[in-house]
Amino acid sequence: MSNIFQENKSRENTPQFGFAIELLQFTDGTIDYTDTHRNLDIRIEGVSIDVNGPLSTWKHDGTFKIKSGSFKFNGAETAIDNFDADFQILASGSKLDKLQLKFGNSNLTVTGEFNHGETPVSWNSTLNLLLDVADVAPFFGEDIELEGIVDATLTMDGADSALAGTLSVEMPTFSAVPAENSPKIALTALHVDSDFNSEPTPILTLKKLSVQVADGTVVGDGSITLENALEGNPLTQLQQLTLHPMRYRGKWDATKIQLIPLLSMFVQIPENLVDSTGLLSSSGELNGNSTDTSSLELDSKITLIETTLDEVELNDSTFNCTIAAGPFPLERQDALEIHATDINFDDLMKIANSTDIGGTAELSAKLSDGTLTGFMEIPNATFNDIPIGVLSG
Repeated sequence: MSNIFQENKSRENTPQFGFAIELLQFTDGTIDYTDTHRNLDIRIEGVSIDVNGPLSTWKHDGTFKIKSGSFKFNGAETAIDNFDADFQILASGSKLDKLQLKFGNSNLTVTGEFNHGETPVSWNSTLNLLLDVADVAPFFGEDIELEGIVDATLTMDGADSALAGTLSVEMPTFSAVPAENSPKIALTALHVDSDFNSEPTPILTLKKLSVQVADGTVVGDGSITLENALEGNPLTQLQQLTLHPMRYRGKWDATKIQLIPLLSMFVQIPENLVDSTGLLSSSGELNGNSTDTSSLELDSKITLIETTLDEVELNDSTFNCTIAAGPFPLERQDALEIHATDINFDDLMKIANSTDIGGTAELSAKLSDGTLTGFMEIPNATFNDIPIGVLSG
C-alpha cells in the first residue's frame, strides 16, 4: 500500500498523498445493472481489466475485456459476442484508443480523449455504429419483424459547459412488419444530418432528413430547443435532454408518393382497389412546446392527382389543415361544421364495391360538445338504376 499512497510535498495546498498504480489486474468479474423504470437489465460476466504503468506517476496503459454478457430489455435478451477496450491514463488526461462492442451482426466502436488537466475540462469522442436492426427486433415485441442496416456516426467535443456534436445516419433499406399478418412498411435511402450545441441555448438541429417511400420522396428539417441550460457533467446533461421543457419546430415536403402502395403499408387494400392509381404530395410546418399541447401550431396541405379508383377517375383534390395555438375545441359548441355537395354516389358505391345506390348527395355535419352529428340526402336516388325517390338519413 505504501507504493500506492505516496506523500506529496510539492505544494502546501495539495492532498497529503498522491495515488499511483504500477499494476492492477481484475479477472472473472461480473457487472450487473438493473433499471426497473426503463425495464432494462444488463449482465456482463468474465470481466477482465489490466492496467500497467510506472509507479509514482499517472502514465498507464490498460485493457478491458469480457468473456460473455447480455442485454435484457422489455423481457427480451440478446448476447454480447465481444467487448474490449484499450485506454491510456495520464496525469494531464486520458485516452480511449478503441472500445469495441459486437453483438449479432452489429458493431459499435468508440474512441475519445478526456483532458482533465485543463480548465475547463475538455473532452472529445467519436462513436461509430453499424447496426443490423434484426439484432434489436426482439426488444420491441415477439411478433415484430425488422430488416435493415443502420450506419451512424456521432461526434461530441467541448467542455462540460459548452458541448457540441454532430450525428449522421444512413440507412439504404428498412422494412418493418409490426405484428403477425400486418402489412409491411418499407423505406429506402434514409439520410439524417443533425448537430447539437449547448451554448448559448441548448439546441438540437435536424439539418436534413430525407427518405424514399412508395416511389416518392420526403424531405424535412427542424429543431428542438431546450428552455433551460444544461448542468453538470456530460452524462448528467444527456439525461437532462429528455426532462427539460423544450420548444420544437419542423417542416416537410413529400412529392409523388404512390397512393395505393403507401396505403397498403398500413391497411389491407380491398381487392377491387389493388390496381388503382394516384399520386400524393404533402407539405407543412409545425411548432410548439413540449409542456403545453395547446401551443401546437400546424399548417399543412395534402394534394391528390392522377387518381383512379376501381376504374373511376377522380378530379385532382387538395386538403388543407390548420391548427392555431390554443386549446383544441373538441368540447366547444359548434367546434366544426362540414358541408359537402355534388357527392356522386354512383362512383362512390363502385369504389366501395357496395350496394348499387346512385344519385347526387348533399352532406351536412357538425361537431358540437364533443359529439359529431350529420344529415345526408339524395333527392333523386336510384337502386340498380330504378328510381326510388328521396333517400335521407
